[in-house]
Amino acid sequence: MRKEANQNEIFALEIEILGESSSNLTILLQNSEGQALKEIKLKKGNIDFITQNDWYSNNCILVFSSKEKMKGQLKINYRFLGLN
Repeated sequence: MRKEANQNEIFALEIEILGESSSNLTILLQNSEGQALKEIKLKKGNIDFITQNDWYSNNCILVFSSKEKMKGQLKINYRFLGLN
């Protein structure tokens, strides 16, 4: 995920996750250097989750993992918040 070209001085990231999953999920939010800065844990079933966090990088990498085989469908909406 990447900020819009006209955004400056990013200070937060909002993520909305909607859908369903057959297994519990862990999602790591990483910056461009691969540092995990936030961990999100979601229970299996219907998912309707939103979070807003301090964020100071121009992009974000989502890394999904599960102890079980992942099945389902997720829709991810996001927006970077900046001072412009």
